[in-house]
Amino acid sequence: MKDLLTTGKAFSKRIDELLFKNNWSLYRLSKISCVPLSTLKNFYREHTKSPTLSLVYKIANAFNMSILEFLDCPLLKDENVDYE
Repeated sequence: MKDLLTTGKAFSKRIDELLFKNNWSLYRLSKISCVPLSTLKNFYREHTKSPTLSLVYKIANAFNMSILEFLDCPLLKDENVDYE
């Protein structure tokens, strides 16, 4: 059985994918999404285990995506993430 990612770790990996695809920095995402850089960094440091719906909305919106589009990726499938 493989190790599951925490929700926060999976979320940060999804952000990484989108940052790379758009050639953005975390700082730029922070400015566009109006999410404090410290909040985003907390996911990378795994201080925050689970994102709020409003945070997912702001991040998805910054990438011009719906929440469903943001969540629709193999990384965030049930078999990869410990949602408990």
